[in-house]
Amino acid sequence: MAVLRLTQQNLKSIKQSLRRELPGIGSGRLTEGIAAAAGFRTHASLLAAMESTGSDPIVRLDEALLSARLAELGDDAPIGSMSSIVRNRGELPDPCWREASEKSREQLKDW
Repeated sequence: MAVLRLTQQNLKSIKQSLRRELPGIGSGRLTEGIAAAAGFRTHASLLAAMESTGSDPIVRLDEALLSARLAELGDDAPIGSMSSIVRNRGELPDPCWREASEKSREQLKDW
């Protein structure tokens, strides 16, 4: 499992990466699969949750749920890349962590 900050930019980035990994699966199905991986039944419910919180929710992505949802929609695809997409710092525009420089780390020790 990977942790994801739910922003429109992150969702778009993950979807683009999955489309490269799984070119045979339609855009709408990937959207629904990503929502399922984030713990939502539909993409609409994911969007509603994002709008209602007022901040960017942090969720765990479950690749088994992604795979199960894609199977429900009629796609049989091996999934193993979502975690690596999320963990790859260059892929996500809005990561849920921030790296501190050496100078910043020293300053944080004084806090």
